[in-house]
Amino acid sequence: MVCIRRCLRNFRKLQVTHLPTYPFMTGRFSVSHEQCQVYLNFAVARKISNEIQGLFKLIMLPRGIRNHNPLNIRRTAKDLWKGMAEAQNDRAFVQFKSLEWGWRAAFYLLTRTYYHKYRLYTIRGIVSKWAPSNENNTEAYIANVSRLTDIPPDEPLGIPLEQPSRWMMVGAAMAIQENGMESMDYFAMLRGWELARSDTANP
Repeated sequence: MVCIRRCLRNFRKLQVTHLPTYPFMTGRFSVSHEQCQVYLNFAVARKISNEIQGLFKLIMLPRGIRNHNPLNIRRTAKDLWKGMAEAQNDRAFVQFKSLEWGWRAAFYLLTRTYYHKYRLYTIRGIVSKWAPSNENNTEAYIANVSRLTDIPPDEPLGIPLEQPSRWMMVGAAMAIQENGMESMDYFAMLRGWELARSDTANP
């Protein structure tokens, strides 16, 4: 976050008067894709530093990808996830060192906490708890995950060790629902699965 604010301070010095001041220029970082694109195009046209151009590209990424948290795992007072970033600047969601660690946490939750502890092993059961209706359009979320995976919402996914592809497909579909298709890194997802299945001791 310190780096982002430094970039913004530098950009203000180069700002021309006819450009509007968008919310992220004040440090609130509430900015639409279209608004950020205006500044990115301006930065490229003026050959402004790669550091500042990189800032706009970073802001344009979905929040879950910026946090290396593809399923948007929420922060709690008991967060002790392996691979957590040292600096936790997002007040709502956990930030990880890399996408692999974010995927590890996601699959740990799905295949251990949800499957073993809560006995949730259908798309409907998993998504209903993951994205409750008081905060989300849960039925649309369920329908989209089912469509992407081609798995009926009430069909058991099977045991994770015996049906890993089905659980990975559900995880991938949930990440697409959370962040969009363009941001998916399937190799990071596979590495995260291996981390989750090889380390069973702690979250």
